[in-house]
Amino acid sequence: MVKDETSFRPRLTFSKEERLSGKKLIDELFKNGSFFYLYPFKVQFLEYKRDGSIPMQVLMAVPNKSFPLAVARNLIKRRMREAYRLHKQDLYDALGRRQIKFLVALIYTAKKTEPFDLINRKMNIILKRIAEYDATDSKITE
Repeated sequence: MVKDETSFRPRLTFSKEERLSGKKLIDELFKNGSFFYLYPFKVQFLEYKRDGSIPMQVLMAVPNKSFPLAVARNLIKRRMREAYRLHKQDLYDALGRRQIKFLVALIYTAKKTEPFDLINRKMNIILKRIAEYDATDSKITE
């Protein structure tokens, strides 16, 4: 059986290469990046020329001050990672045509644990906005 090339989609995983972990890159993101709010997230992002095969690296954070119990922070981060994992392919398809890379920090700003359904819907909107971002405009489309 021959696979149709147009219907092939890679596995939806969240690999180590997709995680933003370098101190220099994180510092650059928070120093030079732009941001927008979309409840329950603050999204900090920075665009630059791509040097690798991964079009986006993501940092996910839940503040200790809002959620002092690690169990609650870990639950929210699991939900965030799952929502990102499910919607990232559309973003990768859009960014694949452009030779740019994004550094993104997703910071959970809500004071309570939101259900997965809300996080999933908002993550989809966030990734669409990032895919449509045009640096010459310097605006995220509403």
